[in-house]
Amino acid sequence: MYDTLGLWYNGAGLKLAPLLSNTIECRNDYNSFVLGKLGNLKVTLTEQGIKIQGSLSKWYLKNNIQTFTRIDVKNAIEALSDTLKIPLEKARITRMDIGHNFIMKYSPSAYFYYLGPSSRYRRSLTSSSLYYSNSLRTKLFYDKIAECKKSRSIVPNMLKNKNLLRFELRFMDKINKAFNSRELLVQILYDKLFFVNIVDKYVSEYISINKLERIAFNKNVKLEPKDILNHLILQGISSLGGQNEVFELIEEARKKNQFKRAEYASRTKRMLTELYNNGILIEPNELIKELNDKVIALQSNYDLE
Repeated sequence: MYDTLGLWYNGAGLKLAPLLSNTIECRNDYNSFVLGKLGNLKVTLTEQGIKIQGSLSKWYLKNNIQTFTRIDVKNAIEALSDTLKIPLEKARITRMDIGHNFIMKYSPSAYFYYLGPSSRYRRSLTSSSLYYSNSLRTKLFYDKIAECKKSRSIVPNMLKNKNLLRFELRFMDKINKAFNSRELLVQILYDKLFFVNIVDKYVSEYISINKLERIAFNKNVKLEPKDILNHLILQGISSLGGQNEVFELIEEARKKNQFKRAEYASRTKRMLTELYNNGILIEPNELIKELNDKVIALQSNYDLE
């Protein structure tokens, strides 16, 4: 689950420079510092302490396709501490990415369209990735095999012909507030209760994404006139490019102050989301059901051993 980490350790600092490769000595208006690498990890040494950032999974396992377990993290931190000769379990966590790879029936990009808006996140789609971003966190879906080929990373033979969809949740800033803690130290990463909390947050952030199902009447429900009108609204939205496109139009109108009241933009989005969650008007989507089942299944095995 764990992948990229950002760490800050008070002390040690510049004396560790001989342990790094590709070092560059720098200076700004305030102090001197050294930039360097430790494998794939980016390291900054200052007189005050050490900043480390990068995929701990890639550093320890040489890849981030293989699941990086709670015990793997403990072993990796111990190995990194031995390499740097400092007790990194006391370092402060400044960034944390958690992710998992899912073997899917179809190409990863086939699922992107059906992953709709997520409250308080901005949705953006590229040819190979789907992002949800705000100032504190990022949610990201992408084709892991394509990413490995692009970065020339090794893909295990058993996965080379698989559709591998990766979903990452990245805590980019104020991570302590996300976990209601004054400070998060590295040693908490391999705490069992904290790991359960991590998995639950990961699944919860996925569930909070509005899923786009197929617009069709539920055959087991008797219809009312309002159901027909709502069905026509959804069909109209579909003709404009779908819910994601219409939400972009609403957001554009909000930025131009075209709503009579500022709160009408969010109210309109909420009304449309309720329509898409209407069991009378929407049929389950095969691709979304597959992805839902795989993500939620993580909570049935927290991998605590």
